[in-house]
Amino acid sequence: MRFRNAGWADVHARNLWELWGSSGFLSPEERMRLDEVEPFDEWEEFALFGCHYTLLVASNRVPSPAEQEDSITSGMNASSLPINNATFLSGEMTYMEYPKTGGIRRFAAPLSMRGPNAHPDLKGNFGGIGLNARLDSIDVFTSPSEDGLFNPGPVRGGPSSRMCHTLTDIGDVGSLLVGGRTSPDRALADCWLYSKLANTWERVDDLPVPRYRHVAVAVGNDSVLVTGGKRDSSTVLCDTFVWNRQTGWVRCVESWLDQEDRKQPRVFGAVMVLDSAVRGSSRRGLLTGGITAHGLISTDIWSWEWWPESDVCYYSLRGRKEANLTQTSSGAPSMKWRLLDQSITRNVLYLARFGASVANYDGDVVVVGGIGCDDLIPESYEAVVVSILDSTTHIDTSPIKIDGCSPRPLLVGHSVTLSGRSLLIMGGGAVCFSFGTFWNKGCYTLCLSKRPSAPSLTRSGIKPTSTPNSWKYMKTIEMGSASKTETSLDATSSQQLKAKEPTAIRRKNISSASDFAAILASAQPLILESLDFGSCTHSWTNEYLLDRIGRDRQVSLLFHVA
Repeated sequence: MRFRNAGWADVHARNLWELWGSSGFLSPEERMRLDEVEPFDEWEEFALFGCHYTLLVASNRVPSPAEQEDSITSGMNASSLPINNATFLSGEMTYMEYPKTGGIRRFAAPLSMRGPNAHPDLKGNFGGIGLNARLDSIDVFTSPSEDGLFNPGPVRGGPSSRMCHTLTDIGDVGSLLVGGRTSPDRALADCWLYSKLANTWERVDDLPVPRYRHVAVAVGNDSVLVTGGKRDSSTVLCDTFVWNRQTGWVRCVESWLDQEDRKQPRVFGAVMVLDSAVRGSSRRGLLTGGITAHGLISTDIWSWEWWPESDVCYYSLRGRKEANLTQTSSGAPSMKWRLLDQSITRNVLYLARFGASVANYDGDVVVVGGIGCDDLIPESYEAVVVSILDSTTHIDTSPIKIDGCSPRPLLVGHSVTLSGRSLLIMGGGAVCFSFGTFWNKGCYTLCLSKRPSAPSLTRSGIKPTSTPNSWKYMKTIEMGSASKTETSLDATSSQQLKAKEPTAIRRKNISSASDFAAILASAQPLILESLDFGSCTHSWTNEYLLDRIGRDRQVSLLFHVA
């Protein structure tokens, strides 16, 4: 309004995250060129930064009606769209501050732990990155009702430090840790099974293809389904594998409901929703959001259906290189994908997010945090409940209206787990570039309302059935080093173990402004030689500096001579 009131005829403003995804501003090739400069994975932090800066263009040229329509359309993002007929659930949130630096980590994964006498009321947050480095420890959280009943000791052996991995609870068997990464170009292939009863880790079958930022859900009996993710900073995966004790990792055969439209999602950092209403051996659900190979958040909604066996023979991956598989006689597990029409769900844009955390709740799934398309996710939609009423006809997205809680959590890099009707949010934070690193300095407990049996299609506020039983940080368990096993970066390839060859940087003399302009246009690093810095190179002797600065003043000097 300031520019319009000043008399400018056409004013258009877009934040930098929106411009990043604009085809009129950057091509896919230009976006992907980022990986050639430096391996990159901190998309949440990039989006947060971009959403706080705006490019405004004001012109005295009167736009045509078509240009005005384009301007309105391009400005419709997550925060400007209306919330259409949403059924609001209510939640009450409480905050418990960490003691000192305990509990501070991001990009970790939640872990279900068990105390003596089968007490299930301990939750962990494993791995991630802490104040100074990646971690291989577990932050343990307890509810007040169980406080002091169990004090877990150290865990011997176990996975090395990592981030962007998954931990999937598979009941009494334990929890399966899959992959993760060190740097964005170093995906991990090793997998570990955590035993709740013994409080120990066991190394199990390595992934056939190392990955991070993938999604994983428990399917069938003691099995975990894994799909998508990244192998390195520029390789986005689309394959699907399933693991259990008997077979190890088995590749799922892809199939499609429409053979003429053979498509499947190729994204990382997506949200995978399991439909708990399905009975029998098959499983089905949804996959939404994530970032594509072109560096954009996907707005697609995919339905998927998994069968443990089909009529197609498959190749067992246990104990063999991927390139040298042996065919077995059993039927292959299969994965059927279908790209859905976005009209089947209300407020679909709020499901298009990256880096969200999910937890099962009352037969549905709670999706918490992450980043959205073009703009920050509005506060009213930071946490939503996704209900699959029918995977082909209707999906209901209900926002959780949370009573005010101070301080408000930054729902990036966080971990989420559910106990009863309480949702525990652990860790989280982001590097805010020139503003430093922000951490959630405590954990949050969100008590959710019970869903009505027949959700209304009008706005409503359904109060929580009970006050939250606030969780709190208990202790950090460090991994014992006696049986620590070195992590294999890639069980199927030695290329991951080789360091990249250094890139030679050219040297150049410049003598004019046009030389410097050409260097800027090339956008390539150069070492500029023989530059004239003036008389300082010969006149700044020790005596000269002492005379000008003063002999008693303490200073630190850093010299670099090329």
